[in-house]
Amino acid sequence: MRRHTHIQVLYIVPTIVQWSTLPVLSRFANKDNQKFRTTFERALGIIFLLSVPLAIGGRYGHGDHDFVYGPQYIAGGMAFTILMITILFDYPAIFISSAIFAYNEQRSLIISSAIGGIMNVLLDLAFIPKFGIVGSAVATLIAQILSNAYLWYKMKSVNYFTILPALRK
Repeated sequence: MRRHTHIQVLYIVPTIVQWSTLPVLSRFANKDNQKFRTTFERALGIIFLLSVPLAIGGRYGHGDHDFVYGPQYIAGGMAFTILMITILFDYPAIFISSAIFAYNEQRSLIISSAIGGIMNVLLDLAFIPKFGIVGSAVATLIAQILSNAYLWYKMKSVNYFTILPALRK
């Protein structure tokens, strides 16, 4: 299996949390915003707790890639590290997308996708000629940060939430 496939497999984790909490979030959305917020904050805290070790492990574990995948993959180690950092932004965004969906705000998901897609293409055009695959990974990271920042903004405008209290628990 190639590295990008391994990263895609890791995205199963927030998707499971997303689909298992969607019925509860949908039940509370626009009916009991406090229960929605409590459930949302707890689940988002769990997602953060899952994403941090994976991102850190990917960052510090890339030195073993030549042993695991062979020497032909050494050059992609830095790109893999950058893509592992995207987990910190994408895990919560996958779950936030579900919450936005529960509030029937699908238009926001389209806008977020457009921001991410357009920014990724523009940044790829700017970064790939000079930095190659690492430039593409950085472009993806920046595009995802911008796209996911919009999701956070939108969700906070629909039902304000905080994450730090949930992380402490």
